[in-house]
Amino acid sequence: MFGFTHVLFLVALMASDAFAQSPYQFKPSGRDDAAALRAALIAYRWVQINGTDIRIDTPINLETDDGVPLHNILVEPAPGINRTTIHTAIVQDTNRPLADRSPFNYNGGYEPGSFLTAAVPAGVTSITVRDPELLVWWVTSNDVRRLRPFQVGDYICLNDTSRVPNLTVGYAKDVQDGATEVRQILAIEPSRSPGEVRLYLESRLRRPHQATVTVAHCKPLRNVVFRNLRFTSDNNSGPRIGIHMHLAFNAEISNVSSVNWRGASLILIDNGGRNNIIKDCYATGVNSPGDQPNVWGIAVEGQEGTRIINCGAERYNLGIFINYSVDTFAVNSSVKDCTYVGLSVSSDIEGNPSINSGFIGGRVLGGGLGAYVGTNCVECVVNVSLDTGVKVGPGAYNPTVLGSILGAGRSGS
Repeated sequence: MFGFTHVLFLVALMASDAFAQSPYQFKPSGRDDAAALRAALIAYRWVQINGTDIRIDTPINLETDDGVPLHNILVEPAPGINRTTIHTAIVQDTNRPLADRSPFNYNGGYEPGSFLTAAVPAGVTSITVRDPELLVWWVTSNDVRRLRPFQVGDYICLNDTSRVPNLTVGYAKDVQDGATEVRQILAIEPSRSPGEVRLYLESRLRRPHQATVTVAHCKPLRNVVFRNLRFTSDNNSGPRIGIHMHLAFNAEISNVSSVNWRGASLILIDNGGRNNIIKDCYATGVNSPGDQPNVWGIAVEGQEGTRIINCGAERYNLGIFINYSVDTFAVNSSVKDCTYVGLSVSSDIEGNPSINSGFIGGRVLGGGLGAYVGTNCVECVVNVSLDTGVKVGPGAYNPTVLGSILGAGRSGS
C-alpha cells in the first residue's frame, strides 16, 4: 500500500441520457445571436435551432463566466429542419493565442502548474513534479501570482513543446502547440526528493517525456454534440475555424459541412482530446490559384482514440489532418483537389510523432500529394486509393502503406 496523502475513489455513475430530457427551441433573430445562444446553452444544454439560418458573429466560448466547461451540450436544428446554416462574420485574429476565434470554441482551461523533475518513459502511471508551492506564475512590481496546488481529481496536461530551461527555476510555463497527454490525478504524495511531489495518474502514459516539460492544470469538456449544421462566411473573410475544441472528451460532430467558407478550417479538435467522433462531415473550401484562405479541411491534434468516419474535404491546402495523435484513425475518407496534401498523419514541430494512427479506406482525387506519413511517426497507416503518391518522412518507424495509386502513370513518389 502506498502512504498516499490523498486518494481518489472513482465511482462510475451510469445515466440513461447525458443531455437534458427535453430540448429548448431557439428562434434566430436575424441579428448576431451568439450571446443569446450561449445563454441558452448554459441554461438548457440541449438547444434546437428553430430556423434554417442563424448569425453567429461573436465567438461562443463553451464555458460559463466562471470558467466551468459546458458539459453535455447538444446543438442541432429543430424537428422538421434538415440543416441549419450558420452565417458568421468573425474574422481571424493573427495575434495568438487570440487566433482561435470561432463560432464555437473551447480553449481547455489551461493554467500553469509545474514541470517534470525527472524524465519518464512511456508506460508509467506516476510522475514527479516541482512542488507548485515553490513556484510562481508571474511577478510584477505590485503583484505576485502564485500557482495553485494539484489536487486529487484534477486533470493535468504534459506538454512536450513547453519546457522550463532547467530544474532550478522558480516558475512554470504556459502550454503551447505540440504533443500533449492529459491524465487525471488519482493520488498525491511527497516525493523522496525535497521540493518534489509525486502524482499518480489514471492510466499509463503513451509517450516518453523529458525533465523540465510543462505540467499544466486543464479542464476537459465532456459529451458535446453538434449535428446537421452548415457553416458559411458568405464568401467574406472568415474565422480561423468553425468548431474548435481543446480537451474534448467523447464529443460527436456529425453531418457538419460548409459552403462559401473562407475560414482556415471547418473542424479542429485540438490538444488533449480523447475518444471523439467526427462523422459524415464534409469541408468545402474556395481555394483557387493565388487565393487560398482554406488551410485544413478537418483536423485533429493531440488526440487519443479519436475517429473520423465517412468524412471529406475539397479545395483546401490539406484535406484531412491527424497531427501528433495516438490511436486515432480516419476511415473511408473522401478528398478532392486539395492543393498540397490530401491526407496527412504527422508529428509536431519538434518531431514528437503520431503513434498508431492514420487512414483506412477511401480515396484522394486530384490536387497535390495524395498522402503523407510524417517525421518520426510510429506504426502509422495509409491504406487508401490515391490519384498521386505517398511520401514517408524521415525517421518514420514501421509505417504501413497499402491501397492503390490510381494515377501512377501521371505522378507518384
